[in-house]
Amino acid sequence: MRTEDFATGEVRVRWSDDAGPWMRRLFVSRPDNAIVLSIAGPGKGKVSCDIAMPPIANKRIDAKLSAAPAELACHNVYVNGKGGYNGQARVWARGGKVECDG
Repeated sequence: MRTEDFATGEVRVRWSDDAGPWMRRLFVSRPDNAIVLSIAGPGKGKVSCDIAMPPIANKRIDAKLSAAPAELACHNVYVNGKGGYNGQARVWARGGKVECDG
């Protein structure tokens, strides 16, 4: 089931499988320049997923990636002009662990 709260801008997706009920919540804030994603698994079950930030394959952008435990970041600069943008992903695992592979 997918729902959207137009007052808050939060989008929710709920589903069930053999492990039980799941919920994914997403919120975008333009003033804070942030996207927040939450994934909740069934009960005390584990949520296992891979999160990646692949490099941008565009010769007009000089892309630099970095990874640390529980954090991915990118710094992208426009080659032919001023400016660019940054991206960052942080993972909080309540009662679990996070591993970084490159």
